[in-house]
Amino acid sequence: MSMSSIATSFRGFIPLFLCSIVIAIGNAAIVFLRVEPSGVPVSLHYNVYYGIDLIGEWWRVYSMAAVGIAIVVLNIAIVLLPRIKQLTRMLVAVLTVACQVVLLASSILVLRINL
Repeated sequence: MSMSSIATSFRGFIPLFLCSIVIAIGNAAIVFLRVEPSGVPVSLHYNVYYGIDLIGEWWRVYSMAAVGIAIVVLNIAIVLLPRIKQLTRMLVAVLTVACQVVLLASSILVLRINL
């Protein structure tokens, strides 16, 4: 499969990946605008059964945004591989959007816990 045919087949996934990129950048922007450096430990995870079960440094809140950006970059690289089938490309694109939505919700909830 040539690069031009890969680029042609990738066109159908551009809206999904653009949506993923927008969500990832929005997630990073929300985190960067809301988190301020402090010496006080912050809540990083909340569980319905145990309550707050993970506490750490303030900079660890950025990890969800970083993971989201890494997922988008990695999945775009996977979709551009020449031996990947069209169905696999579609699944990767859809699951990338789903991961970004879950990470955004998780970031918002962690920020709400700490406010």
